[in-house]
Amino acid sequence: MARLADIMRDSTIRTLKGELATGSLHAQLLAFRENLIPDLSVDEFADMYAQTIAYGLFAARCETNNGKDFTRQQAGYLIPKTNPFLRKLFNYIAGPELDESIIWVVDDLAQILAWADMSAVLQASARVPVNRPCSAFL
Repeated sequence: MARLADIMRDSTIRTLKGELATGSLHAQLLAFRENLIPDLSVDEFADMYAQTIAYGLFAARCETNNGKDFTRQQAGYLIPKTNPFLRKLFNYIAGPELDESIIWVVDDLAQILAWADMSAVLQASARVPVNRPCSAFL
């Protein structure tokens, strides 16, 4: 997951550099700056963007035992309603308007999660010491 999130971040940065200021990723960057962090850099945005998508997919996949049918599109519905911020943000950034330049990596990550034995993943993560960084779970 971490490697695909890195690829997603790098693809987002590349796309932002080549995209017109009126493009969809620029609109999302502007929304993040207006609503969350006013001085958010492109690199910080790309990192936050990739991490949010990866975590959203992971959280959604934890909600279903039917991995074989798990997709990015389905994930938006599976993110628990108890986390409305993540659910809304995920659907905004990874929904139907997801930039074409990163759809492939998001869909690849969803496919990996579809195949994953989530019981084993969650059992293994429970054995990770608390003082380890979050990336230890990914």
